Amino acid sequence: MRGRESKISWTDRLLRFNLAISLIILVVLNLIDACFTIIFVDTLGFQEVNPIVAPLFMWGPITFLIWKLLIVVMCCVFIYAAWLKNKKEWVQKFINILLVIYGILVLTHTTVFIKFFMMGYN
Repeated sequence: MRGRESKISWTDRLLRFNLAISLIILVVLNLIDACFTIIFVDTLGFQEVNPIVAPLFMWGPITFLIWKLLIVVMCCVFIYAAWLKNKKEWVQKFINILLVIYGILVLTHTTVFIKFFMMGYN
């Protein structure tokens, strides 16, 4: 029986590690998204299309960044709480979808950023 307990414990530790890495990557992708948004809106004069977020720029980019971090960390806490309630498989699928969405968003921001500066230098 002891071998089975250590196997479950090892599996649980691996799942926790996977969750932690996924949440860290999610926070990092959100920070990158926030930085690109600040560059585009505050520095380059683009307009924020999200009507909930746009007014935050009236108080400056730091307000937007704090709000973005607060929302993301709060969502990560809810995700972790759902994971603890033995919804591990569902939660990991949800995180994977979020990682794909934010990955595509960051790639899109990067592409727009590169194209914008390449056009500026031609």
